[in-house]
Amino acid sequence: MQAKHLSLLFTVALVLLLLVALGNILFSGYHGNLFPLAVTLPTISLCFLIIYSECRGVRSRELASERKGSERDPKEARVYLWFAGFMATTLVLGFGLAAPIFVLGYLLMIGKKGVGFSLLYTAIISAIVYFILNRTLGMSWPSGLLVF
Repeated sequence: MQAKHLSLLFTVALVLLLLVALGNILFSGYHGNLFPLAVTLPTISLCFLIIYSECRGVRSRELASERKGSERDPKEARVYLWFAGFMATTLVLGFGLAAPIFVLGYLLMIGKKGVGFSLLYTAIISAIVYFILNRTLGMSWPSGLLVF
């Protein structure tokens, strides 16, 4: 199967998963729907834009498999690995711990920022998100397998 078709298939599968999640959000009666809606609706919109662009043949850059030979862009793989790591950390530790770990790790390893700046930035962002979303709006974060 060509890389274009795999990319399109992945995007369609992601849309289906997000539509199921959206249905659960809308019909669950859960009062803290703001965060899931804020994530789900834009993601569905972007997926539909990707599907439309792929079907029309409009692409912002060539696919990795279409480059000369079998060269792969290491930056492209790094994005997928960071996303998979964030998802795995969220599953194990929960969103409340995974997000600060992700931000800190990203700033230190990819952003090449200093330790002091990274710790301060992570603490400020975590505090803002915690107090606005958790305390003010009363939203609880998804818990992980090890942290409840």
